[in-house]
Amino acid sequence: ALAFIWKELGTSCENLPEAHTLIQAFNAAASIAAPALLFKSEAIVHPDQVIKYIHVDECQLSYNPLQMALLWNSLATRKVRLLSQALQERNQIPDECVWVNYIRVHDDIGWTFSDEDAGRLNINAYDHRQFLNAFYTGKFPGSFARGLAFQENPFTGDARISGTTASLAGLEKALQENSTQEVELAIRRIQLLQAITLTTNGIPLI
Repeated sequence: ALAFIWKELGTSCENLPEAHTLIQAFNAAASIAAPALLFKSEAIVHPDQVIKYIHVDECQLSYNPLQMALLWNSLATRKVRLLSQALQERNQIPDECVWVNYIRVHDDIGWTFSDEDAGRLNINAYDHRQFLNAFYTGKFPGSFARGLAFQENPFTGDARISGTTASLAGLEKALQENSTQEVELAIRRIQLLQAITLTTNGIPLI
């Protein structure tokens, strides 16, 4: 996790300037020892910070955590406003670099959309994250998901979501309930998510 690679007492230890300097140094060394090597960013932080690691001198590849989170947001809400906004306004990176688009990886899902972006769509960011956490842990009425809360803060209600694609898209629940119709719907959800990662700018991670 690049954002936390440099630690300093008295700070949040997140997105410190020295992190960028260190990555640039690694890049310079790699360009001598292995010039074909590319660096890939994994920074599950605010979108304004993610973009700062994507540069020819730092990370030429980057996971696209915002698109991933907003794909799942769109499934839960049946609306694509936040996703469309992000694709239009937050998908631009240097020409020498490229996104790695994905649905799920080993990490949990952090709802890292910008509060300001949500506010421009008249969405209360805090309340919306609470809804998404409830939906993807199966606590919201009508939810098809069977995820688990990760690093849940009982005082603030903040949490991240763990779960496989199958669990979050409803396939686990459908199989448990032996529902042919729900299995079909879950498969279609997965196909829809994959279709978007295949057709948006970047390298699709299957």
